[in-house]
Amino acid sequence: MPIRHLAENRFVFADFHLGEGKKNNMELFIDDDIFVSAEDKIMENHAGENNVLVLLGDFFDFLAVEYRKRILAEPTEVSAHEKLQKIIAAHPKVMAALQKFLAQGKIKFFTGNHDLDLRWPSVQLAIKQKLAEKFRGLTDTGYSQAMERVEFIEEETKNGVLFIHGNNGEAIHALPDEKFITSHLGRPLPEPLLNIPYGNHIAADLGKKLAHGSLLCKGNRWVGRLEPHWYIYAESFWKNWKSRWFGLCAFTMLLLTPLRHFFSRRWWVRKSASFWTLFRANFEAMILTAINLLRGRDYTHYPLQILKDNQHIDIIFIGHIHEFRHMVDKHGTIIFPGNWCTTYDVQFPTPTLTWKRWRSAERVIKFFWAMRKMFSPETRHLYKPKKRELYSFGVCKFFDDGYKEVELMRYNPKKDCLEKIN
Repeated sequence: MPIRHLAENRFVFADFHLGEGKKNNMELFIDDDIFVSAEDKIMENHAGENNVLVLLGDFFDFLAVEYRKRILAEPTEVSAHEKLQKIIAAHPKVMAALQKFLAQGKIKFFTGNHDLDLRWPSVQLAIKQKLAEKFRGLTDTGYSQAMERVEFIEEETKNGVLFIHGNNGEAIHALPDEKFITSHLGRPLPEPLLNIPYGNHIAADLGKKLAHGSLLCKGNRWVGRLEPHWYIYAESFWKNWKSRWFGLCAFTMLLLTPLRHFFSRRWWVRKSASFWTLFRANFEAMILTAINLLRGRDYTHYPLQILKDNQHIDIIFIGHIHEFRHMVDKHGTIIFPGNWCTTYDVQFPTPTLTWKRWRSAERVIKFFWAMRKMFSPETRHLYKPKKRELYSFGVCKFFDDGYKEVELMRYNPKKDCLEKIN
């Protein structure tokens, strides 16, 4: 048997959501030092190999950064640059770690729905210049080569392996084919606007109000930090009146947000959507996860469908849903690298389905039985949110004969080592 030679080693990270630091309470990334240690350990263990760092979307969170004291600001090129500079200034250690990795290998940035501003060519150039700045004082060739080792991609297929962020699996977050808006009502705009999905407006507008409060109600600290997200609203209705008021306010905002957006002066929000489209988008964003549970469909449906529809793809690396999982199906393998932003998990008690008929009715009945178990005074202590402290990432090894290997791994900060996740 011939000896295989490693052609390329890819380390796949997803969903960091770098913001503008602790001064903005929408910042979700606080583990700068742990990421630096993880990168050091990767480079130490794989020195001399053809290494590629894959950042599988939502590495930056432009939606969580203020521009002119507003979160939901005009999606201009100028605002994108100002937000980028705030993110870079807030996370110097992360930037330094990327610069260090670039000295040995390549870095691929994938576009996600939270860092859609990476579609601006000038933003890509600014990131390249930042990461390659340490090579500027050496030679002009070294500086230009370092910049060439930084790439920006929306999706990529190599040797049957698909790398995607995964937001296109939800219509509300799917990236528009038309990247920029250059005209309005038949007239050219003074400057183009980034064409962003409606889900971004919900995340930046409705999400902020629910997380940090409004005139209607006090905010809920779990918004944006708890998986599954629907647990927040289910808990609010199940507990007491004080908590239930938040749920009622959230439902009221759910109804009012599409109406407000439909008549908003921000015409780019409503430019291609009717009131019903906006309402349906808000509705799906709030309770789609619960609906999918009742339908028996989870976050694996989208990548599984890709494997079924594309025979030339047998492995998928996908982010977006903030879950880590190594899944093998008869159609192929799916790797969810997980996320590195602050996340709390709630374990939902999975009911066992035993009925031979009326499976849908059984699923609904047992779903509410499980909900009662989660919030009952006798058993709810078993299902309290717990902080996720598992720093996971995927590994994809390409060999020169076309063979490939994939793994789901983690960095263990207590032992300062890399470990496989079974």
